[in-house]
Amino acid sequence: MNLQLRHSLKWQIIGPIPLMVIGAVAAIWFIVPRKIADNATDQAVLAGRTIAAQFKILREYYTENVVDKIVSEGTFKASSDHKGDAKSIPLPATMILDLGAMLAKQNTAISLYSKFPFPNRANRLLDTFQQDAWDFLVRNPEETYFRQEMLDGRHVVRVAVADTMVVQACVNCHNTIAGSPKKDWKLGDVRGVLEITSVIDAELAHGAALSRSIILWAILIGLGLLGSALLVAGSVTRPIEALIGAMQKVAAGNFETVLPGLGRKDEIGRLAGGFNHMVSELAAAREREVEDRARTATMQAELVRVGRMAAMGRMTASMAHEINQPLGAIVANGNAGLRWLARTPPNFDEARLVLDQIVKDGHRASDVIDGIRAIFRKGEDRRTPLDVNELIGDVLRLTRAETQNERISVRTELLSDLPNVVGNRVQLQLVFRNLIVNAVEAMSSVTDRERVLHIKSATMPSGVRITVADSGTGIGQEIIGRIFETFFTTKSHGMGMGLSICRSIVEAHGGRLSASPSHPHGSIFEVDLPAIKIDDR
Repeated sequence: MNLQLRHSLKWQIIGPIPLMVIGAVAAIWFIVPRKIADNATDQAVLAGRTIAAQFKILREYYTENVVDKIVSEGTFKASSDHKGDAKSIPLPATMILDLGAMLAKQNTAISLYSKFPFPNRANRLLDTFQQDAWDFLVRNPEETYFRQEMLDGRHVVRVAVADTMVVQACVNCHNTIAGSPKKDWKLGDVRGVLEITSVIDAELAHGAALSRSIILWAILIGLGLLGSALLVAGSVTRPIEALIGAMQKVAAGNFETVLPGLGRKDEIGRLAGGFNHMVSELAAAREREVEDRARTATMQAELVRVGRMAAMGRMTASMAHEINQPLGAIVANGNAGLRWLARTPPNFDEARLVLDQIVKDGHRASDVIDGIRAIFRKGEDRRTPLDVNELIGDVLRLTRAETQNERISVRTELLSDLPNVVGNRVQLQLVFRNLIVNAVEAMSSVTDRERVLHIKSATMPSGVRITVADSGTGIGQEIIGRIFETFFTTKSHGMGMGLSICRSIVEAHGGRLSASPSHPHGSIFEVDLPAIKIDDR
């Protein structure tokens, strides 16, 4: 079968039918006979249980209402060898064996055996099934033991039930009668096993014949379906192939081609009409193509200009965001210095301290600008070995006013032997300061629990991990994947730049910044940075 035929519509319509027929025949061949055999076994087991129950009732009635009365009168006795003695009647067990011999002609055999036989049956050996049945029923006298097997060339189901001492008369008889192999019987003991053997050859033969009939009908139905599918496939594929040929001519540029099937009223006709309409549209589309190319070129030029403007806007916003913090501190300290100088007499010491802080904030603003420039310009990223714990301590001192004003408890777990990292001090300070300020703002509205800022440093196989956790309002699952996007913010006064810049800085240092909700409250931000290597020192 070539590749083109295997992928054709005709094969897709016809191919599954023989496969389905083969699958159905195989399923019938394997399943139906087994199901019929299982059903025959179940029916034989059910019938065996019923016969065993009926024989038990018959023997119980015979024991209490015949044997006991006749034997107690004294004229007759109960014996296993009753046929040659006119003064003997059969024992209950002997009666069952005699009735079983009579039923053998009905393809049902009944036998009663025990591991404690009377002397006249001591030479009878138990076969494998009888041994297994005895062992099973001694342990489970209320259960039924059965097996399907071949016996004398026939398929049979052997069903065994426990023959227990159910009336006191049986117990007394077996404990006193001469030749009894056991003299300590009691009620409930398993005296023997009552087995009903049923021949199921007829049922199995019926199942085989039924399977053959079903298979024959399945093949006939499959052939009928295959013939119908061939007719249907031909009526569908021939006009489609003609349409394909016409469309290939159209594709080559011949728009005057007449498509076959336009006069049909079925789906093929509608398909041909659709193709005909498409051909007319193709001609009109070619005329619009030149105009579209010119318009596209104009739009591309406009997009380039807008992209440049957007890039400039993002850079300006990032610089404004990072510079705003030290400039705000300069303004606040300048106002404080004016107040110290306006006092009578002026407090020059405090004013000097404020001016020193203004100088430091000015240098910090300069460092921020240098750090931002280093992100976008190659060759100017000054990196040195850094103690992360020391870096965190510097940022905590810079943000002490914010944490104290918001009554936030700061808890740190900084590993003492933490390895150094190689990085830009200003840039990493920006990262940690931004995370701490965000945590402070997230806890500012919390009134029903303690406001806790927890900062932890730890080692990892690839470096160090700094964790910044808070007990604030937390991050919703619906926005957890967007918080690092540029210009995305949940703050009414935010620009959505802080976390985006932080992630860019951390990734530029070969690290990773991630966020997750904290339970039961707050958020957790984790900064992973590679540890210093020997070549970096």
